[in-house]
Amino acid sequence: MYHLSVLFSSILVLVNSALFKDYGIPGWACEPQVMKRSAQVPSSVHSLRFADIDIIGALGDSLTAGNGAGALNQNVQAVLQTENRGLVFSVGGDSDLNQHVSLANILKKFNPKLYGFSLGSGPVYDFGSAQFNAAVPGAKAINLTSQAIDLVDIAKSWKLVHIFIGGNDACDWCANPQDETADLFERRIIDAIKILKENLPRKLCPCVQNKNFTTEQLRGLCKDYIVNGSVDLSLFAPDCFHFSAYGHAVVGKNLWNNLLQTIPHKECPFIRTTKNSFNCGKYWTSVSQRR
Repeated sequence: MYHLSVLFSSILVLVNSALFKDYGIPGWACEPQVMKRSAQVPSSVHSLRFADIDIIGALGDSLTAGNGAGALNQNVQAVLQTENRGLVFSVGGDSDLNQHVSLANILKKFNPKLYGFSLGSGPVYDFGSAQFNAAVPGAKAINLTSQAIDLVDIAKSWKLVHIFIGGNDACDWCANPQDETADLFERRIIDAIKILKENLPRKLCPCVQNKNFTTEQLRGLCKDYIVNGSVDLSLFAPDCFHFSAYGHAVVGKNLWNNLLQTIPHKECPFIRTTKNSFNCGKYWTSVSQRR
């Protein structure tokens, strides 16, 4: 398997609707052996294939709730009032990968029976929309434990839970630095992860971090989102903070690429871990002959 930037047989294209700019990958195909499920449900995360993931969920704030992702015509009020959960970069399941990139829509290519992704618009208590997206607008790291508790009854299938938090913590630090320290922020996230670890069997919580970025590298990344010398505002909702549908799709692509920094292939088709990256053969299992 390859990164999205080189994996797909077709070129990444922009899918424009009459309503808003979006980003899809029409006609995606992947190496067949990598797309298959395991013949038996894996007992170890080191033997986990993407197609083995049956459930997807998320914890977070308004960015994961999808606030304003579908807002049009500089309607800032819509950002505050509408949670477009189906467009979220991690668990949004609106449409399919042909029209909109999200981690959920990519995983649906591996497992068409994937469950838990968000649909349409609605608050967290509207299960028909939110599904296993437990994000709440305005949430901070201290609120993650209650969100994690909401997910503890998920079935024993393999599941991927994505956590995205910190924007509101950073804003509150300005007014209350003593209550929003880095140590407290870290501890609150760990507390939520412990709840998931202790109460959710067969879960995958991907960790995306890099503490070694230099200033120049960060500047280089910013250039990717600049058009003709200006910030590409189409990445953002009308409030210029939350992501637009297009912004969610771009973030979704980068999230997927990050998960694949070590690339699965037919000789080692598993989601990479520190252990199977060192010795894949030790964790080898056969694949299902059914799709």
